Amino acid sequence: MLADARRRYALAYLRENDGEASFDELADAVATRERAERPAAASEDVALSLHHRHLPKLEQVGLTERTADVVSLTERGGSALETLPGAAADPADD
Repeated sequence: MLADARRRYALAYLRENDGEASFDELADAVATRERAERPAAASEDVALSLHHRHLPKLEQVGLTERTADVVSLTERGGSALETLPGAAADPADD
């Protein structure tokens, strides 16, 4: 589940920001972090993949929750990066 860097970036951003963020804020933050590694990462592409692919998977396993426009880290999600072997606490360290 957390082998995907985009999912790790999203969880790390939520953890760094008191456990929640608006969807747009989260998408912008993930795109900004990816641009540091891949300058071609487009914000719109990141937002679409978060909305349709990554956040639903994180919700399905109980790591995040979503309401209208807010994405929240669950208690389980808050500890996921530290407890999974091979998952960096700071995805930027990858």
